[in-house]
Amino acid sequence: MNLLRLAERRRAQDIIMPYRVYQMVLEASKSKLLMHLCRLCFAMILSANLPICAEPLDTIVSRIHPLSAVEVKAQQGKTEAESTVPVQYLSDLQMKQLGISDISDALNHFSGVTLRDYGGAGGIKTVSVRGMGASHTAVSYDGIPLSDVQTGQVDLGRFSVRQIRSLGLRVGDNFNLLQPARSAAAAAMVDIGTLQGGLANGIGHLHIGIEQGSWDRYGATIYGRHRLSQAVALSALGDYLYSGNGYPYTLRNGFKTSREHRTNSRMLSYHGEANLFWTPSEHNEVTLKAYYYDNNHHLPGIVTLYNPYNAEVQHERNAFAQGRWLHTRMEHWSLQILGKYNWAQSHYQDRRPIYTGGRYDQSYWQRETYTSAVLAYSSDTWGVSWASDYIYNNLNSNQALAEDASRHSILNSLTLSYTPRRWQLNARLLGACYLNHADGQVHARNAHRLSPSLSAAYRITADNSLNIRIFYKDIYRVPTFTEAYYYHLGNTNLRPERVHQFGAGMTFDRYITKWLPELKVLVDAYSNRVRDKITSIPISLYTWRTLNIGRVNSQGLDASLSAIAQPAAGHRLTLSTHYTWQRVVDRTARGTNVYDRQLAYIPRHSGSLSAGWENPWVNIALNTIGASSRWGTHEHSHGTKLKGYMELGGALWREIHFSGFSAEVRAVIHNMLDKQYDIVNGYPMPGRAYLLSLTLNL
Repeated sequence: MNLLRLAERRRAQDIIMPYRVYQMVLEASKSKLLMHLCRLCFAMILSANLPICAEPLDTIVSRIHPLSAVEVKAQQGKTEAESTVPVQYLSDLQMKQLGISDISDALNHFSGVTLRDYGGAGGIKTVSVRGMGASHTAVSYDGIPLSDVQTGQVDLGRFSVRQIRSLGLRVGDNFNLLQPARSAAAAAMVDIGTLQGGLANGIGHLHIGIEQGSWDRYGATIYGRHRLSQAVALSALGDYLYSGNGYPYTLRNGFKTSREHRTNSRMLSYHGEANLFWTPSEHNEVTLKAYYYDNNHHLPGIVTLYNPYNAEVQHERNAFAQGRWLHTRMEHWSLQILGKYNWAQSHYQDRRPIYTGGRYDQSYWQRETYTSAVLAYSSDTWGVSWASDYIYNNLNSNQALAEDASRHSILNSLTLSYTPRRWQLNARLLGACYLNHADGQVHARNAHRLSPSLSAAYRITADNSLNIRIFYKDIYRVPTFTEAYYYHLGNTNLRPERVHQFGAGMTFDRYITKWLPELKVLVDAYSNRVRDKITSIPISLYTWRTLNIGRVNSQGLDASLSAIAQPAAGHRLTLSTHYTWQRVVDRTARGTNVYDRQLAYIPRHSGSLSAGWENPWVNIALNTIGASSRWGTHEHSHGTKLKGYMELGGALWREIHFSGFSAEVRAVIHNMLDKQYDIVNGYPMPGRAYLLSLTLNL
């Protein structure tokens, strides 16, 4: 008994002594981080010295015990509410909760967005933000911008939500100190993050998904990641989609209606990419990506009476390799270097007997070399960065475009950030220089300009739940190669479009109670002015001319509300609603038939509403999108008015866990009420459609 009491006394001393040392260090430490470390160390010592009566010493230290991977899921933080400019995000988890299964569904859940959708799976989809035109909206892929110097627009229909980890929309400037100068050279930016796997995602993971839907739609996805060592990880993604797209629609001719089917609308696309993540030291991080995309699709053409035939096809291919190196030093200094080489081909054919040889061919080849370097310094209250980018673009074609059109772009930006107390103040000055060259003809005008941007936000409440913000940005875009050189259309004397953006808003994001952990409200008003708008007008039946004749003014209001409720254990309710009012009018010349009229395809009112219920049985999501009437022409010509629409959809899904893997079964229905409507005049959208999918996570 005495021996037992002596052992217990010594064990108690082993606990008390570290505790006394812990108290001394805790009282002497002024750093919160050091205090937390002290508490953690004491907890580890305490757990190691807790008495376990009548048990032998554990032999766990004699060998290595591998631990299984743990995946942590969390909602998006307060980035949207704390930003000095309007920012909206959707994570893959949020898209799942809201029942989103298509890129157009996801984009319709952002305020201020006007989507042009030509219908069908894989159909062309471009985004205009706040009435500025699709060419003013840039797209970045895993942090590095995409480009199409031929048309200036990136087709978002090439991306599937199956490969997206996060989707964001930013208006104005993102004042991230490590942002490349090229990302600041756009009025708005769509950020796409893919399903990457970094070093912290466990040893390995495999994701396999298949889907089947209406009108001969079939898709498959495979994604895997593997950690080779503590410093190196690999991931790869493959994606396949086929759709016949022969959906029915109603054709009206006066009092007569007929039921028709979409023809010449088949598409087949696939893409693959591989990623390398390398962390050679705690101060260095390297990411490499190789990407390939192939889309062979038919063009159904506009719906016209008694002429359903169309024989146009297009084959698009795109490949690029990009890399990023991030170096941090002494907690304050950061250096980022980006590099990318991009190649793209577009081959168009019109297969009709009216052409010599029975077809008409157009082929275009684009190449781009891009490099960027950013040096940043940051402290607790202020930061500064300098970014310098160089881009070389080249385009050639078998048409009378130019034998070889090229452009050198040199971009430099200086960014300042200051956060005194409750303020966030940001400023950026972007200097851009564009040098053009074209073999065989006069090249487009060179351009250079300094573009400032400013933003500020103020935290009204100490907990940062209520904020107000304001921003201004001056930016411009240079003419695309099509606008400058294309046969019977281009004009080498075009000036860049100039845009002045003004915006102000209020944000609220707060934890209310345990059963209502999130309530978020974002409201922003804006006014934009576009000068020297590039517009194409007809000179004759076959010849058009592109000129700087346009002035466009836009005013609008974007509002969104989202909430998360947890009424009981195992139950989760989500609600998300967005509303946009915008007045985008032509202010070029008084007395004309387009003056002060809403631009084509831009509705005054649009919005979306989504609700989801996660439960232990079958998760449910309902969503609806809608827009008021629009016009198909700037002149508001008779017969070109498109009616307003509202589309209702839903989804059911269940995730089942097994030993070592999980499976998710999902059923989605689009356009539940089978409403027919057009987003683009003459291109009917699909009616009621289903989509079934099965996903395995190994």
